[in-house]
Amino acid sequence: MADWGNMNFVPDEFRCKCGCNTFNMDDGFLSVLQEVRNTYGRPMHVTSGYRCEKHPVEARKIDRGGKPGSHYSGKACDIAVTGASALYLVRVALNHTKVTGVGIQQKGPHNKRFIHIDTLTTEGLRPNIWSY
Repeated sequence: MADWGNMNFVPDEFRCKCGCNTFNMDDGFLSVLQEVRNTYGRPMHVTSGYRCEKHPVEARKIDRGGKPGSHYSGKACDIAVTGASALYLVRVALNHTKVTGVGIQQKGPHNKRFIHIDTLTTEGLRPNIWSY
């Protein structure tokens, strides 16, 4: 179980935003995210954590015949960040041995930009860094 007293995050940041408010985050992921935060040395605003199968993003994947993504596993989150801070967060995340995925969304309005971090492990080919 995550030791929230020693973390820079609170459970509400990670709850599903479809309206169900489910919190089903993986403790191992939360520990890795805190380690990333410690190295990053700056506040990190979580914009998307756990997503249930009814969350619009996950439901779209399922409707198209796919599987729910890393957010559904509780092993991913998106961090609101832009510019040089985003580049620094990417570097920190990629240097962590347990981070397996980093997605970069830095196009469009600044309030829609984010860095995705996950610890998802899958069989087969999967990029460890990508852009949206």
